[in-house]
Amino acid sequence: RANRENFSIFTYNAGPKGNRYLLQLLSYRSRGVFGQCPELSRVSEDLVAFALRYAQPVLSHTVASYTNIQADQVVPQVLPNLYRDAPITFWGRTKPGKTVTLRVAGLGEDGKPREFYFRAEIPKGKPELAVIAEEWAQGRAHLLMAELADDPKNEPIRQELQTLAETYRLDDVQDVLKSSRWLPWR
Repeated sequence: RANRENFSIFTYNAGPKGNRYLLQLLSYRSRGVFGQCPELSRVSEDLVAFALRYAQPVLSHTVASYTNIQADQVVPQVLPNLYRDAPITFWGRTKPGKTVTLRVAGLGEDGKPREFYFRAEIPKGKPELAVIAEEWAQGRAHLLMAELADDPKNEPIRQELQTLAETYRLDDVQDVLKSSRWLPWR
């Protein structure tokens, strides 16, 4: 927790097994990125491509501010650093038709402050774009799981996680919540 602002942890799962959820959560909590390659025969080339995607930093110590969006519902809340070949993707909640403004700021390669502004009108949702809601739910689950790791007896958080996992079919989250060792890092 003390070093979360100072470095990123990138995690990578090679092969069809492994604790992908724990790796995702670790990278989420540390401004990092999770990568995976389920096919062992392709791991060498995939791992190199994964590393190259994050070879050119643009912003570190990245923060964001928003208008016309429920800020407490935006994920991730601890932003990864911005790299030239890898965008930062935000998931959040707002009403269709609203114009959302996003400010992303941080330190450039030279250590000087930089900021970017984006503006977009939110279109009406489409059922075929359910992946947006699913990605938001996965990010929200990471946030809640991290909070639960800090306070394992917090029943309202556990209940929200359970509801989220059932509503959006987050099998990894359900498995972690059902496990008797549900916080393996403690």
